[in-house]
Amino acid sequence: SSYNNHYADLETKIARNVDCILYSAKELENYVNELRPKCAYYLPNGVDYQHFVKSEIPLPNIYKTINHPIVIYAGSIDFWFDFNLINRLSFDLPGFSFVIIGPNNKYKHKFNSSPNIHLIGPVNYDQLPSYLINADVGIIPFNVKEYPSLVNSISPVKLYEYFACGLPVIASKWKEIENIKSPAILCQSYEEFLASLSHISLGVKKKQYLQKFSAENDWSFRFQEIEKIIRS
Repeated sequence: SSYNNHYADLETKIARNVDCILYSAKELENYVNELRPKCAYYLPNGVDYQHFVKSEIPLPNIYKTINHPIVIYAGSIDFWFDFNLINRLSFDLPGFSFVIIGPNNKYKHKFNSSPNIHLIGPVNYDQLPSYLINADVGIIPFNVKEYPSLVNSISPVKLYEYFACGLPVIASKWKEIENIKSPAILCQSYEEFLASLSHISLGVKKKQYLQKFSAENDWSFRFQEIEKIIRS
């Protein structure tokens, strides 16, 4: 909401004076090209894989008092978050626990006061793996219908973080998450989300498959791509 012509002018000036622009979603390609940079490359986000595969993972205290399956979200909580989706899921799946990690003071009122919705607030990055590994499924509930332009331009770091912890992922379906071609289950409706959560299961082989996908998208590989771009 604070974006204005001054930001736009500065962005254009910077874009034309740097040597290269990297953009993290294909949906941004036309926007970046309109800035007329010297060169531009698509480079999706990645993950610090080793951070999420630590051998000693303590159980968060809250997990000792809530039911499984635990459905977890970790990340930004802003206007593009699908609050209504979470509220409906928590009502229709009373035996599930929905753990929401991230700053929520501004939008806390948008969550129902359901006993199975747990607003944790921000969590230190070092503690995040324990919340993810001890959960049962990771979700990315973004409101694509109301904010298509914004959501279609998101490259979700949390997707790789969930997979690094061996979590199956159920997410809203948008353009960039489709481009990633991950093992995530992508949903276009509330009914698809509900059905996917109701039937989610995870075996050892599946867990290893998910972790392999995450490891292949480690930041070290992204850095190698950046090196190639710099040398070209």
